Amino acid sequence: MTSPKHRWGNLALLSGALGFSLLGQYYLFYRRLYLWDALIFLGVGLGCFTWLSHRVGVRPFPAHPAPSTARSARLSRLAARPRLWLGGAAVLLNYLAARAANTQPPPHDFTLSVALWPASPALLTLA
Repeated sequence: MTSPKHRWGNLALLSGALGFSLLGQYYLFYRRLYLWDALIFLGVGLGCFTWLSHRVGVRPFPAHPAPSTARSARLSRLAARPRLWLGGAAVLLNYLAARAANTQPPPHDFTLSVALWPASPALLTLA
């Protein structure tokens, strides 16, 4: 059981990670001249998220026993990492949302981008 102090610290780190990441996305989308500011905001958000994952005790990949053949070893490593698949799918959805938003001229409908963009953080949360 974690203490309330740790819970508030974890909540602050999560809020910081989401806030800085959203601010970085805003700078990338609306203020393209400030690319380095956007990258710094995204880096700070990533740092907050990494610090939070270390505080909570999340390990990136659990150790698995090695299978007998090389091909089955590759397949079992890929199949045993659903967090890797979910994270990759989240990055892909975010990329597709950005591509869909950039290919549409401004007066057109952005329904596809608006539908894909929230799916990406949802998949990252599941991972």
